[in-house]
Amino acid sequence: MAEETAEAATEAPTETSTEESGNDFTQEEFNRLLAREKGKLQEKYADYGDLKAAAAKLEEIEQANSSELEKAQKKAAQAEKELAQTRVDLLRSDVMVDKEIPAKLAILLTATDKEGLEAQADLLLENAKPDVPDFDGGVRDTPA
Repeated sequence: MAEETAEAATEAPTETSTEESGNDFTQEEFNRLLAREKGKLQEKYADYGDLKAAAAKLEEIEQANSSELEKAQKKAAQAEKELAQTRVDLLRSDVMVDKEIPAKLAILLTATDKEGLEAQADLLLENAKPDVPDFDGGVRDTPA
């Protein structure tokens, strides 16, 4: 038991003494050691290029999916807008038929709900009637 500790004690100082002395390696030993460490690192990160390529591909797919989602959302918003405009146009047509308003005056009906369109149509009809003078039966005093 005492011999084992003595051997360990004698081995440890020799290792530390070489470390303290600066590890006098020859150029070949240093190159071999460096090549071995480089090999270990290359083995450790051998699939780094593959992982980097896979990450780039994943990013590309995610961007494509998000742009597809954005496209779908834009299409849905456009469809909703067109549907709302079609509903307003249908209401306008119904009011024009009900109130007997000529098609050329449709541009003057700008409301988006039925009540507003009817109010505009009534106002339009009220003001669109020609002013016909009252002739009192056609008898007039004319200066001679």
